[in-house]
Amino acid sequence: MKIAALENNILAIVAGTFAASIAAEDIEPQFHALTHFPDRRAKAELADLAERLNQFGANVVELWNKACEPIPEAEIEAFAQRHVGLTRRYWAAEGRCMNWFITGPARFPVARNEKRMRISDARRADLKAHEAMARKSAKRKAVPHGTDDEPIRSGDPVAMQRIVTRIEETALSIDRMKAANAIIRRMEKDLATEEDMIAAVAANTGLSPEAAARSIKLAPWQSPRVQHDQ
Repeated sequence: MKIAALENNILAIVAGTFAASIAAEDIEPQFHALTHFPDRRAKAELADLAERLNQFGANVVELWNKACEPIPEAEIEAFAQRHVGLTRRYWAAEGRCMNWFITGPARFPVARNEKRMRISDARRADLKAHEAMARKSAKRKAVPHGTDDEPIRSGDPVAMQRIVTRIEETALSIDRMKAANAIIRRMEKDLATEEDMIAAVAANTGLSPEAAARSIKLAPWQSPRVQHDQ
């Protein structure tokens, strides 16, 4: 889902009933004291905002498609409206900071500028935190009981069945590892090659050749299995 589009240095945002238009030339003055090229910085900031909005939209669409549920327009709209507001807040904080290479070192307010820069850094951190929290919230709503690779939640109606399944899978994995170790030890005594051991383990344990290779192949820094007499 595309929420934002940047064309002719103007960012157009549409998410549900929320709509906004931000021109690069309108935010350019906020970067005059930071860079020799405030126009480039303004365009980069708009591009970054568009990317964050569109990535969140794509993430929500992917989650709800997996959940086989209608796309939650309200969720995307709420994120876009809040994130644009936080971004403008960050730009405003950046606009109060100065780079002495741009403004000149004479009577430069070092302490005051450091305080403003800390505020700007905090505003930028707010953007990352908001995006992370929104993604987490969207995932919880799309998959309220979690996915198979996550911890089992007590509220999951099939939690007991999932626990039993995991126990069975773990026991099966342990049995496979024991069988693989027995094969490897026996074939090491027969001076078999790693390729032969991989093939034997894959054929007798149900492990894939790739998984077997990870257990058998030695790293360059490891000692060889067979020490030849000098």
